[in-house]
Amino acid sequence: MAKAKTVYVCTECGGQALKWQGQCPHCQAWNTLVEAVAETAAPSANRFSLIAETGKLQRLSEVEAREESRVSSVLMNSTACSAADWCRARWC
Repeated sequence: MAKAKTVYVCTECGGQALKWQGQCPHCQAWNTLVEAVAETAAPSANRFSLIAETGKLQRLSEVEAREESRVSSVLMNSTACSAADWCRARWC
């Protein structure tokens, strides 16, 4: 079982701090922080709960292969030509 998380709550303003301090970081009142147990979030409230049910385990033999169209990139060739042209013009 996981250890219960502790927070320190100010009795003046209700502000919370993770570590005890002599002064409340929110309202600057002195000696007003008291130890309290942090509330735990519901198990379904984790950050992956929205996508947890979208994927499921499948055997590789159950997965259907399909062709995907490919996009050819000319950017690298045009960049190389432009650099070569610039160098030729600069040094000739």
